[in-house]
Amino acid sequence: MGQNRMADRLQGRRGKFDTVYFKTDDDRLRRALKHLGGTECEEGTPVYFEGPEPKVVPLAGVDKKPVYLTAENFHLVHEPQQHSGTIPVSFSEKNVRSDPPPVNERWNGYWGGTEESRILYLRQNWHLWGWIREENVKRRTGCFFIPKKPGDPRLRKILACIDANNSMREPSKTVLPGPWNVSKIRFRKRRFYTTESDVEAFYSSLVCPKWLLGYFALRPVAASEVLPFSEDGTFTCPVSGETFYPGDTVTPAWPRLPMGFTWSVELATALAHDILNGVAPSGAVSLNIGKNEILKRSLCELYFGSYIDNLFIFSTDLSLAKNTHQSFDQAIKGSGLVLSETDGPRLRRKLLGLDARGEGEHPGLRPPPGLEDEMYTMSTKSYCSFRLLERMMGKVSWIASIDRFFFSLFLHGYLLVSSLRKRNVRPGARVRLSRKVREEFEFFSILMIQMRARLNLNASPVLVACDASLQAWGIVMRRAGQFGNAFPPDEGLVSSEIVRGLMGGEQQWRVCRRREFRRRLATILPGELTAFRQAAAVAVEQLSKFRKQRTRRARGGRRQDVPERVFHRGVPREERESKIFRGSDCDADQDIDQIIFTDNSVVYYSVRKGRSSVIKVNSLCQFLLLIQVVNKVKIQSRWCSTTVMPADYLTREDTFRLIKPLHVE
Repeated sequence: MGQNRMADRLQGRRGKFDTVYFKTDDDRLRRALKHLGGTECEEGTPVYFEGPEPKVVPLAGVDKKPVYLTAENFHLVHEPQQHSGTIPVSFSEKNVRSDPPPVNERWNGYWGGTEESRILYLRQNWHLWGWIREENVKRRTGCFFIPKKPGDPRLRKILACIDANNSMREPSKTVLPGPWNVSKIRFRKRRFYTTESDVEAFYSSLVCPKWLLGYFALRPVAASEVLPFSEDGTFTCPVSGETFYPGDTVTPAWPRLPMGFTWSVELATALAHDILNGVAPSGAVSLNIGKNEILKRSLCELYFGSYIDNLFIFSTDLSLAKNTHQSFDQAIKGSGLVLSETDGPRLRRKLLGLDARGEGEHPGLRPPPGLEDEMYTMSTKSYCSFRLLERMMGKVSWIASIDRFFFSLFLHGYLLVSSLRKRNVRPGARVRLSRKVREEFEFFSILMIQMRARLNLNASPVLVACDASLQAWGIVMRRAGQFGNAFPPDEGLVSSEIVRGLMGGEQQWRVCRRREFRRRLATILPGELTAFRQAAAVAVEQLSKFRKQRTRRARGGRRQDVPERVFHRGVPREERESKIFRGSDCDADQDIDQIIFTDNSVVYYSVRKGRSSVIKVNSLCQFLLLIQVVNKVKIQSRWCSTTVMPADYLTREDTFRLIKPLHVE
C-alpha cells in the first residue's frame, strides 16, 4: 500500500478510543447519526428528538422575483412618509475610481414596469427625488421592485446601481452582528433579556452629498409630466438648486442612500453604531466588532448591536436592559430618525431570524420554529427551481452560523449551487436534486433540532493539546486554571502571552494518550487530523467522568477521582487526586465548551470554520458534530506555536520510544 493511500485509510479509521456510541428509537435520527460516523449499541448514550419530528409542509415565503410595475400597482411602492427627518451622510469624492469601466448598457436607465407607471410614480413622489439636467448625469441606474414581507402587498424599490458601484472603490468589510457574532456572547447567568427596535425607511432617511446625485440618475422625462410648477411657471429643485420650465427635459436622480449601492450598508451601519455608542452604558460590549474581539471583551452584563436598521440588546439585568433600550430609542429619535417598531425587554423573541430564548432548560439561540419542516420538505423533492434552491441554501448558511459544525453536513449542496452559478442558470430554471443533496437536507432537518448556541458561560474545567509528526501522535491535558470560568481568547495564528503562559510548564500537563503509526506518513495532515480526533475523544471521556463526579456529589456520595493512569507515572499521590476538576463552576448538566490546542493551521481553521471542501478534513468536522449531538460537548480549536506545544515531545522519534504508552481504557 502506498504511503498516501495508507495515510488516507489511517485518517478515516475509527478505533475503540474515538468511536461514539449511541442508542435511539427513531429511524431517521439513527440514519443521521450513522452518517456522521456514530455506532449504535444498547450501552450507548440515549439521543432523542428535543421537539416535534420534521414533516412535509408547503414551501411558502416571499417570492423575490421582481414585480412588474403598472398603472394599477404603482401606488404600492413603499416610500418614507416622514420627509423632514433626514440625516446627511459624509462620503468623500476620493472614493471615486480614477479608471471606471465602461457603461453597462443592460441597466442604463432600466425601469421595471411600463412607461405610464414610471410617469405616475414620479408624479406622486416628485418631492423625494432630485432633479438635474442631462449634462450633469454621470452614471445611470436601473430600478425594479420586489415584495416587502409575507402578507404585505407593498413593494420595495431597488436601484440597480451597477455603473455607480463600478465607479467607486470597494468599501471596507462591514461587521454585521449576525448569528456568527451573537453566538459569541458569554454571560455568567443563565437568564437573559432581549430588546428590539426598527428604524422606519432607514436608507431613505439618509441624504447623500450633492456631488453624488449624478451617479443615481434615471432616464430623462418631460418636466411638465411630473413636476408641479409655481404660478410664475418655474420649478426650483430643493436638492440640486436648479430651476426648470414646463418645456424642459429633466432627469430624476435619487438623492438618498440607495438600496443597491455598495457603500450603503457601510454608511448606514456606521451611523447607527455611532448613535448607539454615544449613549451605551459603561462596560457594554458592541456586537459590531469581530467575533474574536467579542470573546476578548466577554463576561459583561449587556451587549448591543445594529444590523443596519435593526437595533437590539442582550442583557442579564432587566433594569439595565430597560433603561438602555429607552436611551437608544431617545437617541434615535433625537437624531431625526423615525422608529417603526420598538419592543422592551423580553425573555423570548424572534431576533435576527433566530429564536432567542432567555430562560428554560437550554437558554440561548435556536433556529426559528418550522424551519426544520422546510428543510425536510426539500429532501422529498427530486426537482425544484434554482431560485428555491438558492433561497434554502441561504437559510442554511444563516442558521448554521449558530453552530458552524452543521456546515459540514452540506458538501454536494454547495457544489451544486456553485456549478449552476458558473453556468449562469436562470433563477426560474428547473434543477435536479441528486440523492446525496436530498440526504443532506434530510440530515440537516433532523439534527438541527439539536442545534443551539448557549450564551451563558460553561467552559470546560480542562484544556487539551494534541500534536502529531510523521511517525507518531500524542495528547496531553491540564486544568484550565484561571480560565476555568472563561475562554482563552482566539488570537488566530498568533502565540499571545496568554497562550504561552498556558502552554508553559510541562509539569502541569499530563499525558493522556500517545501512539506510533504503523508506517511513516508521507504528509503531516492525516496525522494531525487523527491527533485532533483522538483529542476530542479524550476530552469527551474526561468530561464524562466529570459529570459522573458531579452527579455523585449532588447525591451525597463519595468524590470520584480521575484514574491514576491519566497522569505521568512517578507523580506523588496527592497530585493524582481529582484536583483537575476542583473549583470549577462548570454546569455538568448543560452543554460544555471544550478547548483543544493544535499547532496545525489547516486543522485549526477547519474546526473554526466548521467545514472544509476537502472530504477528509470535513469528516473531522462531522465527527465533532456527532460528539456535540450525542455527548453535549462543543469542541473549539485554538492555535499555538510548535515551539510552545506541550505535546510536541511525545511525537519526536528520539524520545517517543523512551516513554511507555499510557492509555485511558
